[in-house]
Amino acid sequence: MLELLKNDVLLLNNLDNYYQDFLKYSIHPVPSNSQISLKEILNMLSLKRREVLMKELESIKEEALYKSKIHGIYHSQKVLFWSFVLSGDNKLSEVDEKILMDASKYHDIGRTNDIDDTIHGRVSAIKVLSLIEDPIYQIEENKNLLCAIIELHSLPDQRESEIFRKYKLKNVTRFSKLWKILKDADALDRIRYDLGYLDELSFNPVYLRMPTSLNYIKASYELCTYYKEVKIKK
Repeated sequence: MLELLKNDVLLLNNLDNYYQDFLKYSIHPVPSNSQISLKEILNMLSLKRREVLMKELESIKEEALYKSKIHGIYHSQKVLFWSFVLSGDNKLSEVDEKILMDASKYHDIGRTNDIDDTIHGRVSAIKVLSLIEDPIYQIEENKNLLCAIIELHSLPDQRESEIFRKYKLKNVTRFSKLWKILKDADALDRIRYDLGYLDELSFNPVYLRMPTSLNYIKASYELCTYYKEVKIKK
């Protein structure tokens, strides 16, 4: 991811052909209109926004992550990237964007395996408290919001009210926007399963919650292909 932001762009020339195959053979129907490429997204980032994103990527404490090719550093980097993009789309405040970035980095640190489970979000929410250092977390609401969206990311959406009450949050609109973005960022990277990891867990656009998330399916496919063809093979 850092290489892409530094303009060391190693995207394959035939990515679009691969993407057309993805559309053809995907288990689930994928809307093909209004798709934005990864290159277009990177070109739209201002220098300031690019610097913010690079700083967040570089700050990931890799030693705290679950050691896995599926839910490890590469997944955290990509989820952070999509949360960052969706944060801009939804015009989040700097504080809310920071909370979302930290949640993206560490949402899977409670994992002990790569299977679907509902427990790792709660464990991750407990563990993240030892990793956060930003002054914004001196405000209890911000710290609780971070833990709440991390816990809910591995639970059914319908448990929103339960988690909202558990963490004694004050603003349900704020909470709702942040957990939906985190879940969408996580879901967009599910495309990595369609590249040969675990086909039974393949990407399904039905589970995207924010309207603009549907625009990034092609770009997510390109990013996952970049990681598979360049990063993982190093």
